Amino acid sequence: TTELMLRGTLGLERSRFHERLEHMGSSLYAFASGDVCGFRGSTLRRHLPATLGLLTEAILEPRLDEGELDALRDEVREGLANELDDEEAVASIWFRRALLSGSPSVRRSSGEVGELDAITPSRIREGYEALRGAECILVATGDFDTTDLKRFLGGVYPEARRARAVEPLPDLPRLAKPRILLVEQPEHEQVQLRLGRLALSGQDPGRLAFWLGATAFAGTFTSPFTQEIRERRGWSYTAHGEWSRFGRVPGAWILVSAPALNDVLACLELELSLYGGVSAGELDDDVIDFAREYLQNRFPRSLASASDVLFPLFRGAILGHSPKELAQTPQALAEVDNAKVRETLRSALGGSEVAAVLVGSIGELGRRLEYCYPEAPTSSSTSMSHSMSRCVRP
Repeated sequence: TTELMLRGTLGLERSRFHERLEHMGSSLYAFASGDVCGFRGSTLRRHLPATLGLLTEAILEPRLDEGELDALRDEVREGLANELDDEEAVASIWFRRALLSGSPSVRRSSGEVGELDAITPSRIREGYEALRGAECILVATGDFDTTDLKRFLGGVYPEARRARAVEPLPDLPRLAKPRILLVEQPEHEQVQLRLGRLALSGQDPGRLAFWLGATAFAGTFTSPFTQEIRERRGWSYTAHGEWSRFGRVPGAWILVSAPALNDVLACLELELSLYGGVSAGELDDDVIDFAREYLQNRFPRSLASASDVLFPLFRGAILGHSPKELAQTPQALAEVDNAKVRETLRSALGGSEVAAVLVGSIGELGRRLEYCYPEAPTSSSTSMSHSMSRCVRP
């Protein structure tokens, strides 16, 4: 719906709308994730009023053209199909399915192919009305006149209030036992391996301690996970951890690697062993201290431009965090003691709610995994390319 809102207004067809934007060198984009959607743009200060005027038109008087909806469906369908040519994207898709089975959050924010035809003009209109009545947060960074922003807000949201935290989302389901999912992709000698579990949300009091611990374990080139997998054994050039500290629901902490097929079982065994150690809080002081200095020294670079600072400010506003809190991140990290880091890791990562996904030419690997890990249900998608192509290219 947000994408369609930028494809022409009642007063301007799509080509004229974007012609006016481009004439000013401005940009407007729609975005959507699992918990928020909206618009993002950039412009020169002198063109801010006119750019906001076009955004106002898109919000108040979108054309929501049926022909544009058909074209957008085709574009999204093609984009979803192209994801299947990227083995890293395939691994991400199936990891979400393994970890979040049974939850609406298992869907990709860009949609699922089988649902596209159900998005009719009437449903778009319903979505638009829901958006008009939803909570709105405006974040601006750079050189601007607040009068322009107030005029814009007064025009599209006359009852705008001071920012407050958005209501929390329902908690995500947790795995009852470890799970291993195998996804067959023929003729791939390299296996995309993902191992992880749900951890903390961006509203959890322990978020900074977890961020520090996760970075110490798998967030730098010299971290233990990267050293063991990449440097000492040479099993995978890619070896790092991923977690977002800005999520409204507990985000997945994921260990990412891509070992060769012949090394994947040994790599999985080592990763599980390393995971077991860090989930028990086994992380040395010097490793945590190094990660703290790394994050503190890197922090100013992460906010080097107006564009860089926009995302953390926006996500922080959704979570109810003040801009001052973002600016004080280095000091806040200094106040997190190492014992708290280990305690948070034990609390967030303990238990058996772990999922592993392997994408590649799996072959007989399933039987070997069932023998090695009988306590972890092992399931397979027989052929990623075939099973998904039936949905993507009917």
